[in-house]
Amino acid sequence: AITTSSDPGTTPSDPGTTTTTVNPYSSVQVETLSKDELNGAMVPPTAKDAVNIMDGKYIFVNNVNFENGFGGLQVSAKTSVEGAKLDVYIDKVSGTPVASVAVAKDSKYVTKGAKFSSNVTGKHTVYLVANGGAITLDAWNAVAGKPSTDPGTTPDPGQTTTTSPYNK
Repeated sequence: AITTSSDPGTTPSDPGTTTTTVNPYSSVQVETLSKDELNGAMVPPTAKDAVNIMDGKYIFVNNVNFENGFGGLQVSAKTSVEGAKLDVYIDKVSGTPVASVAVAKDSKYVTKGAKFSSNVTGKHTVYLVANGGAITLDAWNAVAGKPSTDPGTTPDPGQTTTTSPYNK
């Protein structure tokens, strides 16, 4: 299940007792949340297909199974603020995010992503924190990736990836 909170400085002591395993490699639709799961974000009254996350607030998803690793993240989102991004944390909302995905300042949903190296495998809780402005999030999905073999490898939190069929 996906849950929200308003205080990114603390991690809930019990982020829920969800036993359903979430497949992060297919689209995770955030609008399917129940009202009980919305404590710091809301489903907009004019758009029933997304969740508004206010600046500094977050949603979290329990039991996300990264059986194929975690090498990137794509989000379908929009914002009215230049420079807003979603910070991604694993298991707690403190320290350095695993990655950050810039969100397009647009009135329509835009899919953006970030590639990175991480040693994340197995089941975890994923936190998506709005940073720099309110964000309307429709969906997200992970990109599989092998764990990093270089202990000095760190993610590039601002990297946005675009694939071109012309570059080989």
